[in-house]
Amino acid sequence: MPLWNIYHTDDAFNGEEKAELADRITNIVYPHLPAFYVGVVFQEVTAENFYIAGKPAKNFVRIWIDHIARTLPLPEQKADWMRRAHKAVLPIFTARGVNWELHVDETPRDLWLIQGLIPPMPNTEQEKKWHADNKPTPYAIEAAVTAQQTRPRKLAAGRGRDLQAEKLAIIDVYASICSPPWCRRDENAPGQEGEDTIMRFPTFQKLAVALSIATFGVVAPFTHTMAQTNAQPQKLTGSAALFAEGQSTEAKQADAYFDNYPFRSGEVIEKLRLHFATLGVPHRNAQGEIDNAVLVLHWTDASGGALLTPNYIEALFAPGRPLDASRYYLIFPDNVGHGLSSKPSDGLKAKFPNYGYNDMVDLQHKLVTETLGIKRLHAILGMSMGGMNAWQWAEAYPDAMDGIMPVVALPTKISGRNLLWRRIVIEGIRTDPDWKNGNYDLPPAGWLKGYAVLRMMIDGVQHLQAEITNGAAADRIMAELHEQASSIDANDTLYALKSSGDYDPEPNLTAIKTKVLALNFGDDEFNPERVHLLGRLISKVHDGHAVVQPGSDRSFGHLTMAHPELWAHHVADFMRELGDNPKKERQSE
Repeated sequence: MPLWNIYHTDDAFNGEEKAELADRITNIVYPHLPAFYVGVVFQEVTAENFYIAGKPAKNFVRIWIDHIARTLPLPEQKADWMRRAHKAVLPIFTARGVNWELHVDETPRDLWLIQGLIPPMPNTEQEKKWHADNKPTPYAIEAAVTAQQTRPRKLAAGRGRDLQAEKLAIIDVYASICSPPWCRRDENAPGQEGEDTIMRFPTFQKLAVALSIATFGVVAPFTHTMAQTNAQPQKLTGSAALFAEGQSTEAKQADAYFDNYPFRSGEVIEKLRLHFATLGVPHRNAQGEIDNAVLVLHWTDASGGALLTPNYIEALFAPGRPLDASRYYLIFPDNVGHGLSSKPSDGLKAKFPNYGYNDMVDLQHKLVTETLGIKRLHAILGMSMGGMNAWQWAEAYPDAMDGIMPVVALPTKISGRNLLWRRIVIEGIRTDPDWKNGNYDLPPAGWLKGYAVLRMMIDGVQHLQAEITNGAAADRIMAELHEQASSIDANDTLYALKSSGDYDPEPNLTAIKTKVLALNFGDDEFNPERVHLLGRLISKVHDGHAVVQPGSDRSFGHLTMAHPELWAHHVADFMRELGDNPKKERQSE
């Protein structure tokens, strides 16, 4: 799995188009999965047997997708998947002029076998081998169970579990359902002597129960001693944070609450929710203080979940990568106005208090110091808006971190085309009659048009030149952008864009004490290198330097920030500057 059931009328596709569509689905939508996981079934239905709105359908496609190998709990993961799905199917659907609809179901992976084998957990060495071989191959049950057991658990109500006894019990359940000769206990495991058993499918339910207990334990709520932080159970779990070498890691989700929180504007919100996720385990030094915390900050209109997607995990946080989650305690807040934190679309709409970047940093600092009890961060990595927040941290809390790495974020007030596009989008929303002073029912047309301006600015010139080769391609991109914008709340975007108005770290750059590595991309049209701002400004920072990575036909302008595989080697260099010794990174070819 995934399995795509494509129901279509007999006039929708020819044979070549079916083959092309199946190939695009496999390679564009699911590039990180073993290719043989992906099934595409074309179900041809005659018009007299296919009705839409009570009438025989013509040139219509209905897609029913079942996901097992991966689930998509976070909004950013859903949006990323939708973008890839659209990219895969739209060229063919547009060329054929078909009408179409799709939906996705998600099935628990513990009800899944391939060739009698239980598929390996995501991003493990076993799954990577299946991906490379493009076929299911045997692997040791002992290793699989160890990977399951070592996943970080929600807090258990009882302690003192006997993991070895638990492991052997689970292996017995594995073995009881598995008949191929390679599906056996590890011959070197204690007390097993390579025993074989035959398959008994009725015990499959036992496996599901046993794995659930071993993996999750007993649920207990996130708690904190602060009065502002309510007991709150985990709402979401990372779907792509399972690593190899038995170090399976899952993001822990939580919320901090602050009652009657005052913003710098003087406005007050009755109860502010700040959502955050963490990866890894805090390490305490001889003084009992956490010394391995890294704050990772997202860009505008995103959330911490955007940094927990497979490409970020594999490029930065997996074992051996620059910010290996087995080594660092990684913190991913959703900034106010974003993600699962308090924002206008929660209900207040245009009555939501006005906030600025300084408010974001204030709340990040409260989260780090008060909620998590961390006196000093090892590092801050921030992208775009998150990079601007990193500059603000270095000035507001000069002794609170060992170093910052702002990515595509200039240390000066927003100006030029970066300011102009923001004003275009804000004006387009506010002057649209459908906005209704923030009380709209449908997305204002001004926002739908403004989003296209945003994407044109944020993407790379070379990338767009390669993607948009004719009018049909432009129409396809416009259709994609319209659909993406329709899923984004205009008030949330309006507030997020306004919030940058208080950002201007330039006057205090000489006061920054911490190490700084500022990374920009040569094809970034938001922060164009040809105006030489970054080079001039970084010279004011005592212990700072800048790197401008050249653009290429594989980069995405400002949006290259969302492709860390292209710049992870710079993160490794930065961590070495802080005295760490991450694995030497090669620049992505």
